[in-house]
Amino acid sequence: MNLTEIAHNNGFFDQSHFNKELKLFTGKSPKTFFERKQIW
Repeated sequence: MNLTEIAHNNGFFDQSHFNKELKLFTGKSPKTFFERKQIW
C-alpha cells in the first residue's frame, strides 16, 4: 500500500495533508516513520 492509499483510507483528501498531520503527530516525516516500521 502506498502513502496515497493510506491517506485516502484514513479520511485525508490527499497525501500532502496526511504527510503534514503525520509529521505533527509523530515528529517524523512519513518516509522516516515508515522506514522504522512504527505502525500504530
